[in-house]
Amino acid sequence: MEAVRTICSDIQCLMDLFVNYDLSGSETKMFEILVNVVCKLASPESIDIENTSEITSRICGIEMLTTIMKSMEEICWQPQGMFKFYDKVS
Repeated sequence: MEAVRTICSDIQCLMDLFVNYDLSGSETKMFEILVNVVCKLASPESIDIENTSEITSRICGIEMLTTIMKSMEEICWQPQGMFKFYDKVS
């Protein structure tokens, strides 16, 4: 889980995943997979409020989603936005 948290907190890594896998026509959509995994972690179908590890995992998932969203917002406000990262692989 710590590796996923590290990836989520690294804007460059997130954009590299998105540009090099999701936008490149690759069948493996790494950014999409990462977000789906974090979403499942953040919102399990049911949660046992007595189980602190489940609650901790859910909080961790929510924090990772928040970090991803903040990274996406930061990229959108940059002068060239996502295209700054996309130009590196074009």
